[in-house]
Amino acid sequence: MSIEAYNWWMQQSHLPPAERVVLGVLCHHHNGRTGRCDPAQSTVAESAGMVERTVRRHIKSLEHQGLLSRKKRGGHGEGRMSDFFELHFDFTGKTDEGNRTIRANSEADGLPDNSCTSDEGLPDNFGGATGQFGGGLPDTALSGKQEGTGKEQEYSPCSPPVETTFADTAQPGLPFAPLPAEKVTLRDALTAPLTAFASVEAASSYVAYRHRLGKPLSEAGAKRTAEQLRQIAERGGDPDEALALIEKHGLAGLKADWYFEAKAGAPTGTSLAVIDHGTGPAPDPVVQAVDAYNAKAAEHGWSRCQNLTPGRRRKINARLRECDGIEGWHYALSEVEKSEFLMGRVSGRDGTAFKMRIDFMAQPESFARIMEGVYDRGSAKGHAQPTSTAARDAGDIRRVLERRHGGAV
Repeated sequence: MSIEAYNWWMQQSHLPPAERVVLGVLCHHHNGRTGRCDPAQSTVAESAGMVERTVRRHIKSLEHQGLLSRKKRGGHGEGRMSDFFELHFDFTGKTDEGNRTIRANSEADGLPDNSCTSDEGLPDNFGGATGQFGGGLPDTALSGKQEGTGKEQEYSPCSPPVETTFADTAQPGLPFAPLPAEKVTLRDALTAPLTAFASVEAASSYVAYRHRLGKPLSEAGAKRTAEQLRQIAERGGDPDEALALIEKHGLAGLKADWYFEAKAGAPTGTSLAVIDHGTGPAPDPVVQAVDAYNAKAAEHGWSRCQNLTPGRRRKINARLRECDGIEGWHYALSEVEKSEFLMGRVSGRDGTAFKMRIDFMAQPESFARIMEGVYDRGSAKGHAQPTSTAARDAGDIRRVLERRHGGAV
């Protein structure tokens, strides 16, 4: 991503979050030296965390708004080739003649025919300095006032490179300057506000944690968290420790008051990252359920839950509501341990042993059978027998009695 593409993307704060993410991925794949931008839609979808149909809808919306245009190209063999995208860096809402674009299809558009080319037939300033108005392949000469100087300056494919410092390219109101083009990623755009107060390691860990939680951090969310970190730092707190507090308690956001309340309850000199102080907001029950499952998975060799996707979160949350919270979830795990079949000690009809997965537990029918102890009463082959309404009612009564008496009945 070039600095020019990054700065332009940062200015599109009026866009809906999903469209802005798609635009950010396209900017990430923009080559500031050649002007090419041709990622496959599957690549954009994977980077944005969306399905391709959603990505296509957002691209059409961005194209309709005039922020970009694209040229489709046919394919050979297995499928068509990826589209060429033009990012309209100076879109003003006027006709295309009034807009400066960075051409993505340099082969189709051709290079300007002038006398200031190198031996390879490229303009002398092809690619230019990072952040230069003449970067890429502009169709016509450009002119305008250079920011901060008030001086009129003309730019053309033949004009000498313009030296631009990071301080010159920083956006008003932001406490940081853009990173070098070769190092800018979407994660950098999220961690940059945080690293104004916390370490790079702590900020990166928090961004990754939010992704695992199924609630990816947005740019607005990063700024809100950075504001809380600023308050913590000004009041003598440790921003890195505050970010660790979020992860420890399975929270999605941070409040400075939470941190200081937790700090007041911890022994002197003890890091909140390693102590369970018992204060602050209640932890996320879904995260607790996944942690409990993974602990059993490590003990018994089950398939471990590596990623808490939004779909898994919805299903697990629904199961927690059905079983009265985390205590019921622990009961279900204990029921799994009682089943020879679910523990993989007996083989199924195909002769292979069953291996427990969290997706199996999160299914409504499977979870109900586990809670009722149906898999305990399996056949010799370890398969559960069909249950009647009376059997299901008996399972409900059994569960209530066991909870009331704290053991088997």
